[in-house]
Amino acid sequence: TRRQMRLIAAVFLVFGVTAVYQNCGQVSFTATPTANLSGAVTPSNPGAPGTAPTIQKFQPALAVRDISCLACHANIQANVVTDFGHGNSWYMNQGQSPGTYGQTHYVPVTWQSIAELKGQVIVPDVTIPEALLLAGLPANTAMPANPVSLVSFLTMTNLIDFSPEYTYQHWGGTSEPTNLSLTANVKAPSGKSPVISQSFVYIGAPTAAEILSLVSNSNPAPWVQTVDGSTTAVAHLTKVKGVNGTSYLTNSDVINCSGEDVVVNGTLFLNNLKVYAEKGGCRLYVNGPVFIQGPITYLNSNAMFTDSTDNLQITSSKIIVMGNDANALYNRLIGDIRNNFFLRSATTSTAYSVYANSIINEAKNIGPTLIDASVPQNLPTALSANGQSRAKIDFQQILLNAPMIESRYLGTISGVIVSESVQSSLGSFSFNYDPIFQQVAILPALPVDILCVGDSSASCNPAQP
Repeated sequence: TRRQMRLIAAVFLVFGVTAVYQNCGQVSFTATPTANLSGAVTPSNPGAPGTAPTIQKFQPALAVRDISCLACHANIQANVVTDFGHGNSWYMNQGQSPGTYGQTHYVPVTWQSIAELKGQVIVPDVTIPEALLLAGLPANTAMPANPVSLVSFLTMTNLIDFSPEYTYQHWGGTSEPTNLSLTANVKAPSGKSPVISQSFVYIGAPTAAEILSLVSNSNPAPWVQTVDGSTTAVAHLTKVKGVNGTSYLTNSDVINCSGEDVVVNGTLFLNNLKVYAEKGGCRLYVNGPVFIQGPITYLNSNAMFTDSTDNLQITSSKIIVMGNDANALYNRLIGDIRNNFFLRSATTSTAYSVYANSIINEAKNIGPTLIDASVPQNLPTALSANGQSRAKIDFQQILLNAPMIESRYLGTISGVIVSESVQSSLGSFSFNYDPIFQQVAILPALPVDILCVGDSSASCNPAQP
């Protein structure tokens, strides 16, 4: 019966989500300035047609498909773009095994405990699965006669409490929300809807082939080459041999890649990076995992004048890891039984296991040089949600893009994050949209879009359903 279906669906969803609530930190995301979602913006990007105009028009602090963990008790002062995995079999957590902690990704129900989102949520114009609606409506509630849109579901005010045992005050809130809308705490600009839809939303990252197509180089990895063939940007990205005898690339001195598009084939380890990123920024296109350790410092080449276009843009075909040593990364990707992710490049549990283990092996190869955020290294510290000390680092004027992004640092990121799945440290964390990306080219050499939102897929490459 329909009643039985509703109960089964509710048990499935609530059981899977409970573990997420129990382990979420209070995450704070902010944006400056507030995005203007009306009017066209002249693209600054000569490469892919959709990325720059999307970022410059919607100014998203986060463009993340699997945003369930970030939304849990988050304080987001910015716009968010998400599609909950639409277009794949795991859209809204469909097709995943009941009762498995790892199957809590891509669900919207964690948004019910969000502290605040000051901005708008942009989603695709699609409907939600009937099972999810059955799980969300209280018993004896009549089912709508017609399919329910994603916008309508996110703003419905009569949903059940998906976490009745959860104590909101535990994370610093004053009371459990009484309005059980999933987006009750989304504070849109005056007169605007908290959730809006666009007919087309694509959030992705380039493949290995798409990155390597930017240059002609048949040498064995690892290697570095600029798109325009210059050598200044590669002078101090040095090949070193790791613990397991495999070579990777790391910064051996100050890097000068102002105004450059640099292709990196292999693992890249940025260790307390000091960089000249003037003339519109430094753009790194990496076919391999990127490990970021310690702060990133922009240097000024002119003692009299400061270049206001300093910025660092990193896109990776694999992953971006910040403040994780090999042990912490193992727990993040595999050891924690909740962490069974699905990505476009890893659509099964087996494929994900291969992907995750390959990243962990790269961390092991870097070895003891890779230091976890739990070791302060003379950096400021802050306490995580569990009361553990973590290094606190502020990253500014930065764009990060990869299928997955993992960070254990606390602090502020001022920039843009575009990813299928993001996990941040469980604790106070701040994110700002940086207006620098209103005036600089955004990954201009990339022939494909990493983010595309609009009325039609015609202006996006690749066109996605």
